[in-house]
Amino acid sequence: MGTRYRGPLAALLAGTVLVSGCTSDGGGDASGDGDDTRVEVTEQELAWGECESGLPDSECAVFEVPLDYDEPDGERIEIAVKRLPATGDDVTGSLLVNPGGPGGSGHDFVDHAPYTVSESVRASFDVVGFDPRGVGRSTPLTCLDAEGIDDFLGTDYGDGEGADDLADLGPEGLAEIEANSRAFVEACEENDPDLMRNIGTADVARDMDVLRGLLGDERLTYLGASYGTHIGAQYAEQFPERVRALVLDGAVDPSQDQLSVSVQQATGFETALRSFVEDCLTLPDCPLGARGSTVDEGVAALDAFLDDAADAPWPTAPATAGRSTGPAPNWACSPPCTRRTGGRACARRSPTRWRTATAPACCCSATTCMGAGTWPSTRTPRPRSPR
Repeated sequence: MGTRYRGPLAALLAGTVLVSGCTSDGGGDASGDGDDTRVEVTEQELAWGECESGLPDSECAVFEVPLDYDEPDGERIEIAVKRLPATGDDVTGSLLVNPGGPGGSGHDFVDHAPYTVSESVRASFDVVGFDPRGVGRSTPLTCLDAEGIDDFLGTDYGDGEGADDLADLGPEGLAEIEANSRAFVEACEENDPDLMRNIGTADVARDMDVLRGLLGDERLTYLGASYGTHIGAQYAEQFPERVRALVLDGAVDPSQDQLSVSVQQATGFETALRSFVEDCLTLPDCPLGARGSTVDEGVAALDAFLDDAADAPWPTAPATAGRSTGPAPNWACSPPCTRRTGGRACARRSPTRWRTATAPACCCSATTCMGAGTWPSTRTPRPRSPR
């Protein structure tokens, strides 16, 4: 089977950096390095209204910014913003948030505020997020249609030699990746060359300063994760006198090139994944193996589960469907069964939890873990969510 991109298996939890601004001058119009780039955008008013989706108390609005800050009187684009009002009466100001990406939706990230922002902070701050220029509900940069995106993301880069990892691809596979990437960029440039050339991090930081002014905050209070830390660092570099506090979680080193960042990030993902598996294996109901299993065995069980799901996606059914019986998936075998080994234990699932049970008749096939008895359930068996 050829290589396809697959999302990270675990979130990287990196250190948190707190930066505070301590100068006296705060407010003002969004500007660059001089008066020639100053733009009269703070005269806008945010017309807050009901959101199409999200938390019941959230409010949504749209504001305009220059497409090119070097031409402040030129074309404008729209930035979509969402606000979750503070829960307390003594409001300090706004907490702007961004989840990273690049291109992640700060607009949608506001809906996660109950889980990402403490109750004490929510009592004092409106939580505000926006979709950066070029993505989401803001003026988007559209490069390919839906079918083109599916083809791009689903491209099989296998070289015919059994390579199942991008690191193992030969010259032909690497050349195909480069050609497809170039074609993607060329499609972006062809569809909207002006917007493509004005969607950098520095532009997003300027947009955020416009939003700060429209919110009525003299200084910026900001929470950014992953790539969102780069936005915060750019803001501090451009507008140091307008910083109240920046929380940069999982900071990206702006001095690193993309290859170095990717290697650094992959190393972090691997560390986090192995830590997760190690902790799981200490639990009596860990679906990745029994106590005494090694971390490598647990990771292998997870790999087997993902490979099986890729080959044969699990069927789904409405939550109201009747009780059903069936085999547990292959990954539930402990140790994980493969096409070369028979199973020795199966994880049997009740509607509320997993438990490991050794059964004399238990055996693993290529894709299923079969054993004595059945597994009653009101939904398709699946692993526990990480806690």
